[in-house]
Amino acid sequence: MVKTMDWELPLINSLKNISMYIINKGTYEILYVSDNLKQFFYDRGNGCTCYSFAGYEKICKNCPVLKETDEPIIDSVIHSEILHTDLNMTVVSILWRGVTPAYALIFSKITPFGAENGQIKFFDTYDRLTGIYNKEAFYKATRKLLFNNLTGDYFIILLNINNFKVINDLYGIEAGDELLRFIANKFAEIVKKTSDLPFSGTYGRIGSDVFAMCLIDEENKIDKVAHLIKESLDSYPLAIKISPSCGVFKIEDKDLPIEIMCDRADLALQSVKNKFIQLYAVYNDNMRNIILEEQEILNDMHTAIEENQFTIFLQPKYNMLLDSIVGAEALVRWNHPTKGMIPPYKFIPLFERNGFILKMDEYVWELACKTLRRWIDEGKTPLPISVNISRMHFYNPNLCNIFINLAEKYQIPPKLLELELTESAYTENPQQLYAVMEHLRSYGFVFSMDDFGSGYSSLNMLKDVAIDVLKIDLNFLRNSNQSERGQKILQATIRMAQSLDLPVIAEGVETREHVDFLLRSGCMFAQGYCFSKPVPIEEYEQKVSESQIKSRKAKKQEHL
Repeated sequence: MVKTMDWELPLINSLKNISMYIINKGTYEILYVSDNLKQFFYDRGNGCTCYSFAGYEKICKNCPVLKETDEPIIDSVIHSEILHTDLNMTVVSILWRGVTPAYALIFSKITPFGAENGQIKFFDTYDRLTGIYNKEAFYKATRKLLFNNLTGDYFIILLNINNFKVINDLYGIEAGDELLRFIANKFAEIVKKTSDLPFSGTYGRIGSDVFAMCLIDEENKIDKVAHLIKESLDSYPLAIKISPSCGVFKIEDKDLPIEIMCDRADLALQSVKNKFIQLYAVYNDNMRNIILEEQEILNDMHTAIEENQFTIFLQPKYNMLLDSIVGAEALVRWNHPTKGMIPPYKFIPLFERNGFILKMDEYVWELACKTLRRWIDEGKTPLPISVNISRMHFYNPNLCNIFINLAEKYQIPPKLLELELTESAYTENPQQLYAVMEHLRSYGFVFSMDDFGSGYSSLNMLKDVAIDVLKIDLNFLRNSNQSERGQKILQATIRMAQSLDLPVIAEGVETREHVDFLLRSGCMFAQGYCFSKPVPIEEYEQKVSESQIKSRKAKKQEHL
């Protein structure tokens, strides 16, 4: 297969130093002859066929355009009877003037060092796979476009395909290449559809699966272009859904380097990448600050693991009847050497998007095990620590071994490390979840279902999965306009758990009213700011010590 380009006369004129002619695919009629070929062939040219142009009466033997190949470009060596020399010939499939299927045949003399200037200049300008401008040529053409149109308002839009690597992995490199060629042709069509004047836009491929377009900015033009891109990809014949993300930079200062304009469009693109409900974003300076801050965090994440910058805070779980601590949940904190304590909301969503959450979670699990081991060594009665397992972990076939190895390495009873699951783990991969839980429970680990009722498969999960502890979130009450109805639902949930002999822990308990409601409803255990925020390990240990002293005093009072 040869690559297809969309060519117009200004593009051809820019290649006037290249030896080239263009023929109609179906008739072999010559549509264009470069000036430096005309000087050799005089009266032969437009209107005749390519084989008569070359001095033959019928189609040439071994005609290169008839070759069947999977390569994007056909390269051949031919002998010119007229020039009495061998030539390199490259054949490229194009759309002549955006309509006529055609071939461009590009010639260069063979030298000891390879092809001469013509072919090299061509591929210095045009992307070898798609035939549209490459990055440098797009920058140059856009710079010229803006210089020639000083009064008009323009914008640059960048397109990136989400999870493009998945397409290559599932369907092969050639399928990915076909998609890229399709996008290139669509960009050519969009420039024509959305521009009233000829040559009032530029487009090119500036990265692996990144395309750029510069167009005059008119009312609703950005939205129109973004949706034209999406509509064309929605109809692309591939089983997997192709999801684009677009970033837009509105050009106010035309003296700004094109590279910086594209960088800012890319910042806008990154802000919506993989956010499937938002197709595009328009750059603003605040976005730049956010993206740069996020990038700094991502740049530091590996060093943070190596230098032990991540630590855990523990949020106590209380028995409300006895006013005593019965365990804690481990929550990660990042103590950065220069930025100080970075809040979790700033780095956890980033790590979830790029997969680093897996490595960080394992680091947190080990910190929890180290803490339990230290308490045992110090002769303290260790209380359980719960850790979170994200849905992504259940795609790791080595997950069971990770927990078993940690328990054995630190010689801790597995029941002291409570594993908290979310409903999303069940909905995405239930069979794998069953297998992992069965294995780890047989080894002695305890599982709790986090945020029960906040998802869509809570009852199914409760029916199918052997859970040891149920956690309900009182945000359920705060987010409802009908608090009485919400209270009844929570009370019914607590009664259901009790009928299944499942302990219930309420999260997000912030007020005395919450405590009273839970105790009236039969829930004994709670976790939340009403009792304690997440605190450093040393502060948690002090709270446990105070709680145990209080419990001993209470027991003494009972015996008096």
